Amino acid sequence: AERALRLLTLTPQGMLFEDEHVQVGVKHEYRGPAGRLALYLRNRDPARPLVAARLGVASTGPALRVQAREEDGAERAVPPGGQATLMALLECLQPFKDPPELRLQYTAPGGRAFNHLLRLPVAMTCFLEPVPLPDRGAFEDRWGRLAPQDGNDAQETVGLISATDPGARLARLRRMMEQGMRMAVVESNADTELLAAATFRTNTSGPDGNKLSVGCLVKVNVPSGNPSTLQVAVRSTAARASWGLLHAVAAQARGLE
Repeated sequence: AERALRLLTLTPQGMLFEDEHVQVGVKHEYRGPAGRLALYLRNRDPARPLVAARLGVASTGPALRVQAREEDGAERAVPPGGQATLMALLECLQPFKDPPELRLQYTAPGGRAFNHLLRLPVAMTCFLEPVPLPDRGAFEDRWGRLAPQDGNDAQETVGLISATDPGARLARLRRMMEQGMRMAVVESNADTELLAAATFRTNTSGPDGNKLSVGCLVKVNVPSGNPSTLQVAVRSTAARASWGLLHAVAAQARGLE
């Protein structure tokens, strides 16, 4: 379940959950601070309906505003082999760690009731936009200007499942950053580090009336003499953004195989 959730945050669609009775698929897309989710509940039974089926999306805090609309009402029967659909709009207001959750309820053929609470594949990285930098020197200049203060320098040492070929694992993480986490990776001659830059977009207005954005820099290193770990560090102009982004990047790094 954890691995599937991590992969789904990097890809536009896939299977979120399945058991002997149902499958739940998800499609999601983002632009700046706005996101859109489509959730599909499929009845796997070819002969009998699901009854009292209900889907609902709930935010886990004030960082995300969720507007959800379920087709054909909040509760319904799902015909044999048929599906129910839930559409949800997301609005990112501030940095966050915990994703919104899907409430799934249904009564299976035979009368047994099920109630699931599923985390959705929505991470802080979904609301990033890449910031290309010309070279390592430009990155280090910005990194130095974001001197540690007020908790804006977040760090974590991540243990890897295996110490085999840490360079290959960094290459995989680079692809994740560029293709799924919406970061611009900075070219570096070192094969034991990754450098990346992005802007975190919100729909919260600042004092000047403009929407607040947070510049973020990420460093990932293979510590000398300890190839079974990765050192992940994030600096930004806001402490909550640093720690929220660290949480998202470290989760992907931790799952590298």
